Amino acid sequence: MTFSDYQVAKSKFEYLCKNVGIHNNQYGYFGSISYPGISDIDAAVIGTCEQLQRLHKLFSAEKKNNAIFDYVFWHPPVYIESSILNDVHFLHTLENLNLEALTENKKNTFLDRQDDLYLVWFTFLIRVCISILRGRKISLRLLLLVYKNLEASELFFCNQLKFEPNKLENSQQIRELIFSHKISKDYFFSIFKRKFEFLLSLFDQYCFILSKNKSLKYRGFFILSKNTIISPSSKSDISLVSNIAFLKLNQFAFNFLIHFVLWDEYVNNSGLFDYFLASKKTAKFYRENNLHYSFVTPFGINIQNNQVSRKINKLIFNTFNSLKNDKNSSS
Repeated sequence: MTFSDYQVAKSKFEYLCKNVGIHNNQYGYFGSISYPGISDIDAAVIGTCEQLQRLHKLFSAEKKNNAIFDYVFWHPPVYIESSILNDVHFLHTLENLNLEALTENKKNTFLDRQDDLYLVWFTFLIRVCISILRGRKISLRLLLLVYKNLEASELFFCNQLKFEPNKLENSQQIRELIFSHKISKDYFFSIFKRKFEFLLSLFDQYCFILSKNKSLKYRGFFILSKNTIISPSSKSDISLVSNIAFLKLNQFAFNFLIHFVLWDEYVNNSGLFDYFLASKKTAKFYRENNLHYSFVTPFGINIQNNQVSRKINKLIFNTFNSLKNDKNSSS
């Protein structure tokens, strides 16, 4: 894979945009290609419902029929429907995005939302890493891409906590060592695991700061998926038993999850409350208009279609807390 392959794929993507009436000031790219063969192209597009529907159909067909296009575009672009422009800063940092239509808006409104979004993003990475640690077969390329995202979270948490980030084992050095065959994939996996465990400890310390002077009362457990169960704890940790992952979360993160899925308010943090409203409103709008939802949600929860799991968890949660309250009353 060469830089030229990436440029050809970009040109094809831009042709698809033009084909549905999306102009060059309505799409852009995140960052740049640093390692052909490992890097992927991250794009964002602004358009109407009809334009984005048509573009996604063409994009999916191109990925199916064009191996190089499929390889460099790991995932669909971030589809930003024109009517949600005022809310998009609640849903995505759009960091390092070169997109003219959002430049001024980003300067004025995005920076004060990044703390919330980094919190959301790391919870999403927790679920991704659980899948990796569970033994899911994963390519070296994807492992490197996830590692780079972990590194971005590490830089954020260290900055917030006034810590020095680990300058060793950074993603650029790791890629160079792998390219020069100085370390194996198995050895890199051990580095990956160590990085994730360190990040969980940073995450706990960051959440501890957020939780000060807040009422964190929820107990019980939460079924995230058929093979992941979450419960609150003093610190975050993951235990794997057979194919089941038991994720312990610090109390702030557990409250965050419970409120996002089960309730419609989050009185302890107005910023997260704004995020919840924007996220759920946008997901509903995208579902009703048959648009691909491109925004990350906490723990990767599908809020476009999670009504059944929501009802099950709410029943479990209410039953557990009812029994706990009865026990406290009788004592």
